Amino acid sequence: MKIKHLCLFSGTGGPRIALNRIDYLDVETIGYSDIDKAAIDFHKLNHPGTKLLGDVTKIDETTLPDFDLLTGGFPCQSFSIAGKREGFAAQDKGNLFFDIIRIAKHKKPKYMLLENVRGLTNHDNGETLNVVIRELKRIGYGVAYKILNSKDYGTPQNRERMWFACKFGGWDFLEFNFPYKEKLNITMQDILEPKKDIKKNYNNFEYFYITDEQYKKTVLESKIRGRNLLRQINNKIAYCLTTGGDKRHLHDGNIIIHNLAPRSGDPKQGGTGHLSRDDGISYCLDTSKTEFIESANIKPRILTPKERFRLMGFKDFEYNIDGLSYTACNNLTGNGWDIDVAEKIFRQIFKNDFL
Repeated sequence: MKIKHLCLFSGTGGPRIALNRIDYLDVETIGYSDIDKAAIDFHKLNHPGTKLLGDVTKIDETTLPDFDLLTGGFPCQSFSIAGKREGFAAQDKGNLFFDIIRIAKHKKPKYMLLENVRGLTNHDNGETLNVVIRELKRIGYGVAYKILNSKDYGTPQNRERMWFACKFGGWDFLEFNFPYKEKLNITMQDILEPKKDIKKNYNNFEYFYITDEQYKKTVLESKIRGRNLLRQINNKIAYCLTTGGDKRHLHDGNIIIHNLAPRSGDPKQGGTGHLSRDDGISYCLDTSKTEFIESANIKPRILTPKERFRLMGFKDFEYNIDGLSYTACNNLTGNGWDIDVAEKIFRQIFKNDFL
């Protein structure tokens, strides 16, 4: 089945990687839009030959070739608790959703899959979500939307995202359902690189390890100030990279992930306050470089790029990051799509077309 695809706000090009996993689809990406250097460099490495469309606000929809599927994780900073929650009032990012509307209104692709943070649902007392749905319906699309958590679809991360599955002309009754939750069978231990591999794969492997002085400054002193979070995971499932802890919780089989990110502040100012959990599920991966892990058998260190991509559902053979900096990999993974979730949604979208 031939599918022509337009990838907006492309990042790692996660949608096309997810689509390529579906063997009955023959996918041609007609172009991708991004202005981030890391995203463009990633595409040159992993999707060579695909046309770069640049800034989405400058795309002339009248010159685009026809396509069947539009994807876009329109920028979430305006709606996330990690951002300022300015919503559509944000001049640089909040209004980019309307470029999706502008392009889709003219080109009328059969399907769209859009993604954003959970914070979109309650921003401006729900009015922002209402605007998104109203605009999509206004240009002729039926909209199914739901918050899905990565931990329920194969990736050991507590990453909640709002997904919008859209079909031009509307969905028929029972035509589309979001994928059912499934048992999580992968653990944090499964995604971590052994120390010997870190030494082998990274010339500056010592960069990943936290010194005693850094540990004291970032964890012990911050604990006294009451700013750090504790996230504890058991030996079965990974915690994400927005967490903190102290060495008193270390024992065999437990991994602690530390974080001093802004969202760990006062709940009245958009933070989470002090949290802890021991159910083995990762907190959400973001672009921050303030996270590191430790256990009874692991010296405190930050996650490697390969580990971050694994936490976003990537298989090791599905991407190449040669020459990309650690910061670039942080940004790409923290802002990216969970490939496992996207694949499962695409299978639901296209199953009736295939049949």
